[in-house]
Amino acid sequence: MARPSPQLYEQAQRVICYLARHRNIGLRYEADGSRLHGMSDSDWAVKHSASGYVSNYCRAAISWGCKKQATVALFSCEAEIVAASEATKEAVYLDRFITELGDPSYGPVPLSVDNQAAHDMAHTPEHHARI
Repeated sequence: MARPSPQLYEQAQRVICYLARHRNIGLRYEADGSRLHGMSDSDWAVKHSASGYVSNYCRAAISWGCKKQATVALFSCEAEIVAASEATKEAVYLDRFITELGDPSYGPVPLSVDNQAAHDMAHTPEHHARI
């Protein structure tokens, strides 16, 4: 952006003023031994559901995302499983990244899912062929 428009320049100034007024607000990372933890959720819709996840480490969010699902979920449990799958991929990446930084891995990363049916399907192997 070598030559920003006047409107873009004005918006950038507003952001800088906001940051200057609120410099005491931010994410606080506490080195208290808390491990990586993920949470996922979905919003089931008739056409395309939405997936969302957040990954926490040292009591603060380090990664989050939200996007429309590529496939059409036939029921809410399926939409939750797709969201949990996206959160799991991110958790595996973050666990490996944190391990490379020198913090040891503590085994599987806990993932919170707020749909009981999706939770039961993930923990019951005989249902895996039905999804």
